Amino acid sequence: MNIFSVLLALIPIIWLLIAFMVFHIPGYRAAIVSFVVSFILAMAGWHMTLTEAGSAALEGSLTALWPICLVILSALYAYNITEETGSMDTIKKMLTGISGNELVLLLIVGYGFGGFMEGMAGFGTAVAVPTGILVGVGMKPVPVIVACLIGDCAASAYGSVGLGFFTMSTVSGVDEMSIGRAAAVLQFLPSLAAPFLMVLAYGGWKGLRQVFFLTTAAAVVNVGIVTLYGYFIGEEIPYIIGSICSMAVVAFLAKRMNLSEPAEDAADSGEGEKITLQKALIAWSPFILAFLLLFVTSSLFPGIHEMVNAVRTDVKIFTGEQGATVSFRWLGAPGTAIFLAAFLGGRIQGAGLSVQLKTLKKTFAGNWKTVVMIVSVLSMAKVMGYSGMILEIAECLILLTGTMFPLISPLIGLLGDKYDITAVGIDGFLLGEKSRYTSIDDQAGQIIAYVKEHFDGHLDVAYGLSLGGKILSRVLERDEIVIDHAILDAAPLLPLPKWSVDPLRYYQSFNVWTCYHCTGFWKWVFHSHYYDALLDECRKAWPSGKGKAVRDGYKDVYTHKLESIHGADIHFWHGTKEAFVARPQARHLLALCPEAHIEVFPGMNHGQLLIDRPEEVADRIRKCILAEN
Repeated sequence: MNIFSVLLALIPIIWLLIAFMVFHIPGYRAAIVSFVVSFILAMAGWHMTLTEAGSAALEGSLTALWPICLVILSALYAYNITEETGSMDTIKKMLTGISGNELVLLLIVGYGFGGFMEGMAGFGTAVAVPTGILVGVGMKPVPVIVACLIGDCAASAYGSVGLGFFTMSTVSGVDEMSIGRAAAVLQFLPSLAAPFLMVLAYGGWKGLRQVFFLTTAAAVVNVGIVTLYGYFIGEEIPYIIGSICSMAVVAFLAKRMNLSEPAEDAADSGEGEKITLQKALIAWSPFILAFLLLFVTSSLFPGIHEMVNAVRTDVKIFTGEQGATVSFRWLGAPGTAIFLAAFLGGRIQGAGLSVQLKTLKKTFAGNWKTVVMIVSVLSMAKVMGYSGMILEIAECLILLTGTMFPLISPLIGLLGDKYDITAVGIDGFLLGEKSRYTSIDDQAGQIIAYVKEHFDGHLDVAYGLSLGGKILSRVLERDEIVIDHAILDAAPLLPLPKWSVDPLRYYQSFNVWTCYHCTGFWKWVFHSHYYDALLDECRKAWPSGKGKAVRDGYKDVYTHKLESIHGADIHFWHGTKEAFVARPQARHLLALCPEAHIEVFPGMNHGQLLIDRPEEVADRIRKCILAEN
């Protein structure tokens, strides 16, 4: 890894941070500059051709416009058309007419309706709209703004129909469901705390005691639905559903607890005017239609979901070898459903075609800078990704895990009936035993000595996963025994920067500690055979020296670099889900041994191939032996 290359690759990102935080440059201008800088660096420093850089930028621009900008503009259009027809006033009267208690209003309007607006539209509507409503009924402006900002912090991850998850998936290549599941777990505690902090910000401890039961109900209902829906079903509408249910529960309980007298302003403005069910449905129609369309086209209804997603165009835009097929879902995109709902809802509210077009023009005119910023950022991300700049940065952030003996045991069972198998326990992760691990070179020496003594210095096949692969690479580097076929499965072959070694080895020690003490929680987070085995081993590791073995082992892993390699047939395996870490290792191996075979396994994470598909690993090893014979 070249630290100078890493610093160069970081320039576009560092510029964005400085432009925002130090110079306060408008976002769209800063993003354009970042894109231009990344474009120039990709061609000058990473040798992309003009065609490759241009096609990468085009892919980023198109994926930014559809569906990301489509969702944003459609959601804001739905809000604007509701304001244009005057229906937003009806919605405000309905919300403020539920109770005259300011804290109850804060929970219903600030937390519930604010969360609904964030889940549907995002981009500040979750703060601007509820704040305007609450201040309009006489609540204190500054505490209301602070409270609504706190509430939006919890909801923003699911803003604009889960747009952030799609964007992260587009840039990283990780599927949306995996990101959504991680977010559901990570957001659980902050989301649970949000309504309590909102009430504290506005009413203090006295106010919290007054509506503690209502606050608890709002938090449990919303967060429970968001977590379960987001983890098991999808990431697009959980906050919308959770917020609707939260508003309904708080309104119901407020009535039962005699806290449902309407606010004075709401009562005065509504004197002599009753909001009928028909008028309420008309006012809410764009949002009701949007919710229904998003709901029925979700994965809960597989037939409809597959049908609408089948209407798409698949095209390869990037001209380089790494170019992937990009899918544009014309009917299945959330933005399509929201735009259709906004248009139909506007018609129901009485907006003619001229009003609709005028509102659409107003929506675009007010948000074109946002569109430019998003297009620039996504274009920059694609250029940096395809050029290899992201991989350079990833080398500085690489986190490695060691091999564990139980991971290899299914493979021994599959091959042990016909072949002599030697499995080396090297990392000391054995219950009740002190670590025998000293260094990469020492472990390689022990293996070489054992093979010389018991196998006449010759192995048909050697397989090493992660740390085991690193030690195997050192065995190959020393070239003291003959190995016909060597398989390095996600082996870390490169060192990390010196400044990162100590923080990372203590971080890994903390990881093992949390796995040892909180195994049940982590197994709930990660539903995978690989993580089950990993966590079981971490539980065993911690009693051995209270983490010293872990820290010593990782220090050597993080500082060792493969300088040369010898072998007739060398394979490097890795999964697509660990590609950002594994690709630099593969490139380094190819630089040392151009004849090495790089094999990538779709959908696999670190070590997952061996755990989930040991039969395939065993079959590949058999083929190596048969080919030799």
